[in-house]
Formats: sequence, C-alpha cells, structure tokens
Amino acid sequence: MPGEALFVGDTPWDVQAAAGAQVTGVAVLSGGFGERALRSAGALEVQTDVGDLLARLDSSALADPTHFQPVRG
Repeated sequence: MPGEALFVGDTPWDVQAAAGAQVTGVAVLSGGFGERALRSAGALEVQTDVGDLLARLDSSALADPTHFQPVRG
C-alpha cells in the first residue's frame, strides 16, 4: 500500500536502523550474522536469503500489511 514500508536487511545494524526509523524489519542470513543475532536486534522474521524470502513471499511478513509502518516524511 502506498505510504507504508517494511525493511529488508541482513545485519543487526540494518534491523536496528529500521527500528530507529519506526519501520518493521525482516532479515536475511546473507550478511554473515545468525538468526539469533538478527532476531535479538528486532527482526520480525529471518529468511535464509532473498531467494528464500521470494519463494515464501505469500506467507512472509511482506504479504501482511498489518506489519507495515507508515512512512514518515
């Protein structure tokens, strides 16, 4: 939906930056950090890689707008 966002990153700093911007973060394991570190940083979900996220798109947080946050301008 226009005016809403969900962030995808691969490091704890990405997830923390998203939270700091009041945007929900989803993570992938391509950045060299484990699931525990990414979830501890606040990731809503963690996928193996972008291909895994794409394959599971319909069941991921990206498909559920209740997880999205309004974009602040």
